[in-house]
Amino acid sequence: MAGPDGLAPGTLIAGEYRILRRLAAGGMGAVYVAEQVSTGALRALKVVLPELVTDAQMRRRFEREARVGARIESEHVVEVLAAGVDEPSGLPYLVMELLDGEDLEAYVTRGGPLGCAETRAVLAQLCHAVGAAHRSGIVHRDLKLENVFRAVPRGKSGEFRIKVLDFGIAKLLTEVQQTAARTQRPLGTPLYMAPEQANPKLGAVGPAADVWALGLIAFRLLTGKHFWLAAYDPEGSLGMLVAETCYEALPRASERATALGAPGPLPPGFDAWMAGALARDPKARYADASLAFGALEPVLVDATGLGATLPASGPPMASGPRGSTEAAMAPAASGADGADAHAPTLLDRGARLAVERAPASRRRLAAAAVASLVALAAVAWLGWRAAGSSASAPLAPGTDAPTTASGASSSDAPAGGASSAATPSSAAPPPPPPCPGGMVLVPAGTFRMGSEVGQGGRDEHPARDVRLSAYCIDRTEVTVAAYRACTLEERAGVRCAPAPTTASWAGVPAGEVAFYGRFCNGDRRDLDAHPVNCVDWAQADAFCRSLAGRLPTEAEWERAARGDDARPYPWGREDPSPDRLNVCGTECREATARPGMPGLGAAYERADAFATTAPVGQFLAGASPAGVLDLAGNVMEWTADWYAPYDPATTVDPVRSDRPAGNAPRRVARGGGWDAGALAEARAARRGPYPSELRFPHLGFRCVATPRPGAEPAPGR
Repeated sequence: MAGPDGLAPGTLIAGEYRILRRLAAGGMGAVYVAEQVSTGALRALKVVLPELVTDAQMRRRFEREARVGARIESEHVVEVLAAGVDEPSGLPYLVMELLDGEDLEAYVTRGGPLGCAETRAVLAQLCHAVGAAHRSGIVHRDLKLENVFRAVPRGKSGEFRIKVLDFGIAKLLTEVQQTAARTQRPLGTPLYMAPEQANPKLGAVGPAADVWALGLIAFRLLTGKHFWLAAYDPEGSLGMLVAETCYEALPRASERATALGAPGPLPPGFDAWMAGALARDPKARYADASLAFGALEPVLVDATGLGATLPASGPPMASGPRGSTEAAMAPAASGADGADAHAPTLLDRGARLAVERAPASRRRLAAAAVASLVALAAVAWLGWRAAGSSASAPLAPGTDAPTTASGASSSDAPAGGASSAATPSSAAPPPPPPCPGGMVLVPAGTFRMGSEVGQGGRDEHPARDVRLSAYCIDRTEVTVAAYRACTLEERAGVRCAPAPTTASWAGVPAGEVAFYGRFCNGDRRDLDAHPVNCVDWAQADAFCRSLAGRLPTEAEWERAARGDDARPYPWGREDPSPDRLNVCGTECREATARPGMPGLGAAYERADAFATTAPVGQFLAGASPAGVLDLAGNVMEWTADWYAPYDPATTVDPVRSDRPAGNAPRRVARGGGWDAGALAEARAARRGPYPSELRFPHLGFRCVATPRPGAEPAPGR
C-alpha cells in the first residue's frame, strides 16, 4: 500500500471503501474517489498524510471534523457520511458526499467577477452554513474561495448549490477562547486571515474572524480581485500582507477596486458594509455571518432591483450567463510548471499599477510589522503556497486543495457507477426560509404579557395571556449602515431622512441638547455596525415601511424578548451582567462626566467595554429564546403602539394604533439603553412613554415583517 498521497487503486479502507482514483493532495492529506462496497455508491474519501498521523493533536483535529460538521444545521455544509481509523494502515479517514463542480476560486478565475444577483445567491447559501455554525458555537477559521464549492446538480445545467468545505480545522468557540493564549501556530490562509488569527494578542478568535473572511470573499466575488496588494506582489511578501492586514489604513472597497482595475463599480452601500466586516477590532465587526449577510443583502438587492429576498437555503440557484455545466467542470489553465494559473501573482495591469504606486514606506513598515508575527504566520503562509502549487481545477469535498479535472468528470468512473451516483445536491430541496435575511421567525402562540401585581411598574398591569400570529423580527437593531442605505434612494415609495446628528426634546436647555448630541451615531462610517440612534418615531416607522415592514407592536416586542415562560430578562432569570447586555457601567459613567458634573449613574460597578452604543449582536449570551439579540440594552426601541394603560380584554394580536385623547400623546419604547443606570430597566416587561418627536442617543429601533406564506412556524430560524 502506498502512502495517502498515493493509495493504490483497489485499496480497501475500513473494509468498506475501495479506492478508485486520487482527486487531490493538500496540506492535511489526500482525497480519493472511492466506491462504497455495500451500496456501490461513489464517495469522496479523505485520509491524512503519514507524518501527521503520529501527531496526536492533528489526529484529534481530523477526527473532530465529522463531529463538528454534524452539529451544523445547514444543507450547505458538505455532508460527512462516516469517519474513523483504518486498522490495517492506521490512517484516519473521512467519507463525504461526492460533488460535481468546482471551487469558487476556480469559478471566479475562469469567468471573472460575479454580478450582484449571483453574488447574493452565493453569499446567501454560504452565510446560511457559516451562520448556522456560529449559532452552534463553531468557528470555521479558514474561509476562502477554495473552501467554498460550487456544486452542480447532475442533469441540471445552469443551477448550483454552495457547499462549505473543511470544517476540520474549525474549533469550538469555547475551546478557541481557552487555548488562544497557548496557540503557537495559526490556522487559516493569510489572504483571508483576520488580524487576531495572526496575533492572539489582538483578541480571541470567534465568529468575527469568519466575518472578516466573508468581507474579503464578497469583494473578490464582485470585483474578481483580491483585496490585498500583497496578493499581486511578485515576491509574495508575508511582511507586506501582515502590514496591510494589521497596521496600514484600510482604503474604501471602491477605491481599492478602482486601483486594481476592477471592470465595474461596486454597488452603493458596499463600502460601508465592508468597513463593518473589516474592522480591525473584532468587537466592531458584524458579530456573526447571519448578521453580516443581513446587512449586505439590502445593498445587493438595491443594486439588482430585486424586491424579494433570496432564500438563505433552498433550491440550487441559477448560475447566470457563465456557460454550461460542462464548462464549469472544465479544468482551469495551468502553467508549464503545473503551478496554479490563478495563484496570487501579478494578474493584470490594474494590479501592477496598484503595487507600483504603493508607497515605498510600505516595505519598511512590513519589515517592522512582521518581526513579531513571522513565527505565528509562517506555517499558514507556507500552507497557502503549498496548496496553490497543486491547484489546477475543481475542488473535491473536504479537501485542502483543488482536484484534477478527472475529479469532476464521470468518464473516468467504473461503468455503472459514476453516472448513477446520487448526491444530496440533486435531492428535493427544502422550502425557502420564512423570513427575510437578518430576521428570525417567532411562531404563532400564546405568552404571558406584563407583570403580576407586586412586580414591575403599575403600567405593566394587568398581566394577561396574549395570543399572537406568527411574525418575523430583526435579529438585531437597525444599524447606521442599514439606515444610510435607505437615505441613498427611494424604496417602496419611501426615502429616509438623513440620520440625525443632534439630540432634540422639548423643555431642556440648549447646553444639555448639545452635550447629548455628542452621542448620536448619525452617519458615521466608523460606527456602521452600531445601532442608528437619535431617530424619532416617524423616521423609524419610515425605514421599516421602506422594506415592506413595520415597527413591532408592544406585544410582538415583548414576546420576542421573553418567550413563553414569562422570564424577566431575554436570557432567563439570571441577573444582568456585562456579557449579556450593554447598559451603563463604569465606562459609561466616565464617558458622560463633565467639568463640575458627574457622569450618568452606573447600573453596576463593572465595565462592559462600550462607553455608549456597541456594535449590534455583540452580546450573544443575552439572546432571547427566539434568538433575538440586544433586547435588554444598547438602545431602547420604538414600537408601533401609543402609550396607554393595558386593556385586559385585548388578548389577540393587541396593538394600540388609535391616538389617545389628551394634549401630549406618547409612543411606547421598549428595552434598556446604553445609558440605563438601573438593572430593572433591562426587564422584558418594562415600558417607557416618549413623545413621537423625541430624538435621543438611547433611542433606536428594529422592524418586523410578515412571514412567507405557508412558512413552517419553526422558532429561531
